[in-house]
Amino acid sequence: MKKICTIPWCIMLMVAAICLTACSSRPDHSTRGAQHDYRLVETLKEADCTTPGEAYYICDCGSYKKETIRALGHDFVEKIISEPTCEKSGEKELTCSRCGLVKQETIFSTGHNWNETVIQEATCKADGKSEAVCSRCGIKEIRTISPSHNYKKTVVKEATCNQEGQVRFVCSGCGDEYWSTINKTSHKYDTDGKCVYCGTRKKGEIKGGSATGLTYFDQKFNVTLTNSCMNIAGGLNLFFDVKKTYDKEGNTNVDQLGFNVIVKDSKGNVVASDTGWVSRIVVDQTVEVKMSLDFKMNYSENYSVIVSSRR
Repeated sequence: MKKICTIPWCIMLMVAAICLTACSSRPDHSTRGAQHDYRLVETLKEADCTTPGEAYYICDCGSYKKETIRALGHDFVEKIISEPTCEKSGEKELTCSRCGLVKQETIFSTGHNWNETVIQEATCKADGKSEAVCSRCGIKEIRTISPSHNYKKTVVKEATCNQEGQVRFVCSGCGDEYWSTINKTSHKYDTDGKCVYCGTRKKGEIKGGSATGLTYFDQKFNVTLTNSCMNIAGGLNLFFDVKKTYDKEGNTNVDQLGFNVIVKDSKGNVVASDTGWVSRIVVDQTVEVKMSLDFKMNYSENYSVIVSSRR
């Protein structure tokens, strides 16, 4: 055990008692947030590679503390015993310069570093050959190249929304061929909302209505057509928010309601109408009624949608 200071502890404590107020009286150690200036007094236990040490520190004001010295950890010096090869592992020895601990570790094999050269090309039906040489150890391998067709793709029939397409693959080397199917596509709509392949009309939505105070008997309210519905034709879905519903006795949350929907153009002409039902209506929910309205819409026309409820 190494001692830096050999002053007896009784004398040290007396000095500490006399100087107890030193930190607070110094200009750089005010009573508010003062910082001690500790210095090493005695090393009680030296730290080694694996075991922590201990030491005492003291400030001019007499305050002292005991702290742990962290273990140093090993300082290994490496020595190669056997070099690794492409296929075999090597070994190295590690010796700690502080405590003399010795241990062995494995050095993993490097694996081959192949450089491959084709010496005979493969055809559609015959194998080819290649030579692989390791740049580290010089070992050689003769490898087989499997036959491989060189197929070219030709679309024979384009896929549409109502029928699958077909693709033909033909090998340019030997003429071998096979066919494949192209999955059906989605609808392709024109500016009028009609599919150019099958004629199906695009479905739109009527949104934006607020059915405040809606009752089951002849209560009417208006909803608006969103821009996403413009210039299309086909079935439409009605969406509106239910704020409050009543039955004949004044009870809320009607189990089932029917709806009449009439769509008028800007001149007041009825261009479409339909009926629908909604079950389990609850206050403050969004309701969707699916309709089979079928009419052509365009950007220059303003439409009004009148919805009335019924039992």
